[in-house]
Amino acid sequence: MSPNKFLMIRWLSFLPGAFIAAWAAWSSFSFIDSFYITWAGLASGDFTPKLEMMIMRHLVMGATFVYIGSLIAPKKRPLVAYGLTAIAAIAACFLVIPAVSEQNWAKIASGMAMAFGAGLVAYEVSRKII
Repeated sequence: MSPNKFLMIRWLSFLPGAFIAAWAAWSSFSFIDSFYITWAGLASGDFTPKLEMMIMRHLVMGATFVYIGSLIAPKKRPLVAYGLTAIAAIAACFLVIPAVSEQNWAKIASGMAMAFGAGLVAYEVSRKII
């Protein structure tokens, strides 16, 4: 395979790869949450552990989306990271706007956590720390 074809494949796959990685991170974190709640002896109906886990799942999902997407992109990683952060922020708005009208504070906090996780990773990628 020529280097140009390989670069083209990476450019075409960074967005689907970011979505798949974010979904996998969210799913695996949900799986771990169910074991944690059982292991810690928390009632499955308690609001605080559910809120904490919901916020953490969305924080990790936003961070994973930006990090994996910027890793897959062959060039201009800070620019790609900022673009992916914009996509994550728009997705967070779609989560938060209906939650505001319902006054569902858990969904509002989750949407904000997703945008914060994406923004934090984009900042770190632009500084070339990660």
